[in-house]
Amino acid sequence: MLFVTAAAEQFGTNLRATVATSLPNLVRGAIIPIAALFHFLAPSLGIRGSAGVVGAVCVGVAIAAVLVTPETFDRDLDYLET
Repeated sequence: MLFVTAAAEQFGTNLRATVATSLPNLVRGAIIPIAALFHFLAPSLGIRGSAGVVGAVCVGVAIAAVLVTPETFDRDLDYLET
């Protein structure tokens, strides 16, 4: 559940609980486009090829998200979103 903590730290104190409860549902909902992409690619690439492409896309999106997420180590996080 480290991803929930990391996501909640990006928001002010008034939104952290909302983010922490919404994020797992968003992750569960992401399976719909991932599965749709897999089933779309499976006839032409086969199961292994389709899984490889979908896996590469998911890992690429995850790496891009890590690279653009700002560091919050030395920042005061006790603020309110306006």
